[in-house]
Amino acid sequence: MIALRATEYCDARTVKTEHGITVANYTAEGACAGQDPQAQPGTCSNNWVRYMVVLANQKITPPVEVGGKGGMTDTGVRISSGTIKVKGRSLGPKDSMCCPSVPETKTFKISPSGRIHQVLP
Repeated sequence: MIALRATEYCDARTVKTEHGITVANYTAEGACAGQDPQAQPGTCSNNWVRYMVVLANQKITPPVEVGGKGGMTDTGVRISSGTIKVKGRSLGPKDSMCCPSVPETKTFKISPSGRIHQVLP
């Protein structure tokens, strides 16, 4: 496994708690994965990725990717009965990288072992 070294864009972090489940979405920027170990985290690329971690039943899940540059930009989270819906927008065929316009929702379930998996449509 390669360690991910990046910086967090703290202003974009979102945290929501409902029904005893806390969801935190955060942004890792400029990841230095498998690159020069002397490079300062956050300076290795012009990429960003959104991750989600969940606190449920006194367990913190490993991070799961929910979006990023060229993918979905999340705009909201709904939590209900062990299901997490992450709403956002993805790039359409005529969108520039800054401005996704296509509505998208990703659904995730928390397993009894405390892991998150995406429910595919």
